[in-house]
Amino acid sequence: MSNITNPALHMEALYAKSQAYIAKGLRAKAAGDLDEYQLWGSLALELLAKSSLSSIHPALVADPTHYQSLFAACGHQISPDIKTITAKTLFPRLGHVSRRFDLRVQVFCEQLSLRRNSEIHSGESPFSGMKAESWEKRYWHAVEIILELQTKSLEQWLGAEDAKAPQRILSDAKAAIQMAVQTRITHVREDFES
Repeated sequence: MSNITNPALHMEALYAKSQAYIAKGLRAKAAGDLDEYQLWGSLALELLAKSSLSSIHPALVADPTHYQSLFAACGHQISPDIKTITAKTLFPRLGHVSRRFDLRVQVFCEQLSLRRNSEIHSGESPFSGMKAESWEKRYWHAVEIILELQTKSLEQWLGAEDAKAPQRILSDAKAAIQMAVQTRITHVREDFES
């Protein structure tokens, strides 16, 4: 048995896959396909969230009812079958790790994952007709909070820190930061008023 964490639970593998998915989502957005943008974005968000929990310990993303996955999370691969926690478990766990990942952010993330599940596992089309304005600001706010857990920035996640990055990625990163900040201000205002 080796002490190497399985890629299904490894922070860097989860993070890299989330980057690949958000890149696909942003390409879909640029092409005007907002349904596909939201689908890829929802997948990227869940993987990014799992990478943040895995950065604390891979066991936090292993399915606790599947002992083979728990062994793999501890570096002892006894089966190629690895299962991870559901989004319903994932997002509340992040709430325990980050005070900023409050109930509003958790509920938004859970709703996005439910729409994604409906898109993938049913005949429904929950992303169809949804305008980006109805979810995008809260999405980038959630991403910003999750990235903070890894001390990473939106620019890093989107690949915009590279001076040779395409202008579109740089402008996407700037827009994402603006949306995240606007949502943070809204949440602080709501907290202050209550």
